[in-house]
Amino acid sequence: RRKIKSLERRLENKFISLLRAPLERLGFYQVKLEEIFGATPKWHDDYDKLNNFLEMIKQYNEEASKLLEEEERKTNLLKIQDKIRDCKLMDNPKRFYIGRWRLMESKMSCFVFSDILIITQQKTELFSRKKYHIIKKQIEISSIEDINIKDESIFIKTKSRKYELKIK
Repeated sequence: RRKIKSLERRLENKFISLLRAPLERLGFYQVKLEEIFGATPKWHDDYDKLNNFLEMIKQYNEEASKLLEEEERKTNLLKIQDKIRDCKLMDNPKRFYIGRWRLMESKMSCFVFSDILIITQQKTELFSRKKYHIIKKQIEISSIEDINIKDESIFIKTKSRKYELKIK
């Protein structure tokens, strides 16, 4: 099973990298065009054409970078959403993943996003032994009034409650 999953992951990564390759090459083309443009004298017939083409490549490169960043943001959210049961991370189009911290309590984690904190507990399916997380608490970032970090604890004060998260 592990070998099959490993192979699936590698194939998925190869497929994604093949899709990204043409977009990532735009940066290489831009650098080479800038070198050619820098070596072209202003009186040359191709000077204006190269300048226009370079501006087009820069614009396409910016657009491609934005698309790649958005694809990576969505991919990260989907991967995490697959790990956490009954979690809808894609409902906010501006949400992005910041990080995950393991908590001292048994198999607890804190997933931090741009707008929410999700505190989960890890579970294991009985027959497949597949690991997953269930949501214990979800805290809206906008409801947080104060955060303090002391030693190995994070103290979060919201409008309605106080939380202490002991981190590893």
